[in-house]
Amino acid sequence: MSQKAAFLERQGDHYFERNGAKPAFKSPVIEAIKSIGLPNPKTILEIGCSTGAQLDQMTAAFGAKGFGIEPSQKAVDDGSKLFPALNLQQGTADELPYADAQFDLVVFGGCLYLCDPSDYFKIAYHADRVLAPGGLLVVFDWATDLPYSNPYQHAEGLRAYKMDFTSMFRWHPRYRFLSRAYYENTEPYTFQPNDQQAIDLLLKSIKAGF
Repeated sequence: MSQKAAFLERQGDHYFERNGAKPAFKSPVIEAIKSIGLPNPKTILEIGCSTGAQLDQMTAAFGAKGFGIEPSQKAVDDGSKLFPALNLQQGTADELPYADAQFDLVVFGGCLYLCDPSDYFKIAYHADRVLAPGGLLVVFDWATDLPYSNPYQHAEGLRAYKMDFTSMFRWHPRYRFLSRAYYENTEPYTFQPNDQQAIDLLLKSIKAGF
């Protein structure tokens, strides 16, 4: 079974059952975005949004309309009750059901490491398609110098893939790398490869590239 099918059918719900009851943390993405001084986004998409807790914080901080897509139907159902102003639905990053250039801000919320590498081209295509020119792309995920994978500890046969996911976009001059802030869930901050996470910001601007 593919990673995508596994997370749509059961692993997404299992992930939510393990982590969904944890208190919502204050999103570090908001301060990272504010630090670059761009105009506030009016429309936000979070890919891998769980219940939408981080998305709700972002929409409140920027006065924006929020959309989220998440493989766990249980997370979507809970989030729709908790945050009725958000537009949440079940789905995956490789098939985004949104219009071209619909969003000013697209955020990968810690989901790429569980996506199958065979889907990376489709994932990058759809993220670029729905992000408006001049929009901001945020990649909040593992950020290792060299790609590697290890067995996904919660399900036999699945793997966790770790790499610098901004490389999916930085090769194109349309994307200008703005900043990176390292983030870890726990102290001390040793920044070992298996613990290193980053919040990366990229501006979609063909003028900035040439």
